[in-house]
Amino acid sequence: MDDAERDRRGPASFSARQSRPQPVSRRIAIPRWEVPSDPTGWLVNFILLVVLCTVLMGLAAAALRQWRSTAPSTPSVIVAGAPLPKVLPSPERAAARSLVETTEALEREAREKAQREAEERREAAYQARLAEEDAARRTLALEARREREWAAYYKRPDFCEQETDSVNCANDFIRQRRAFEEQFAARNRGG
Repeated sequence: MDDAERDRRGPASFSARQSRPQPVSRRIAIPRWEVPSDPTGWLVNFILLVVLCTVLMGLAAAALRQWRSTAPSTPSVIVAGAPLPKVLPSPERAAARSLVETTEALEREAREKAQREAEERREAAYQARLAEEDAARRTLALEARREREWAAYYKRPDFCEQETDSVNCANDFIRQRRAFEEQFAARNRGG
């Protein structure tokens, strides 16, 4: 059955298969505002952006000019080493020069003080490092002397050579070590 014949018969002649509704597409339709092949779309947007920025900058500049004209003026700072204006009367020029010289002297004193303090900190750190190194050397020398004296002091008893029970030997070692430590501490406390 072709389309022309179906149109003549009317809607009653459709079969059940043909009368079923078609499924709805689940794809999201994304609107297109411009055609990607159109080169003028981005150009127009760019030109509009430039015009908008220019207008905003002009408004900001006008507002800044108006604000600066109404803002209270502050006296300018005299820069050290800069020539003084010739329009100042002599007493004012002398006062300004005195102010600059005083400021320079204070800055110089502050720099010298900071240098002295830094040098003192470096010297103190150096002295502390020397003291730590000396203390470490003395501690190592004392430990070496202690071990030498212990080796000379401790004599293993004869029964430890023959006895298989090592508890008595361990107890003897501990007693002799304690006695040696007390004697060593007493000798080194006074010296």
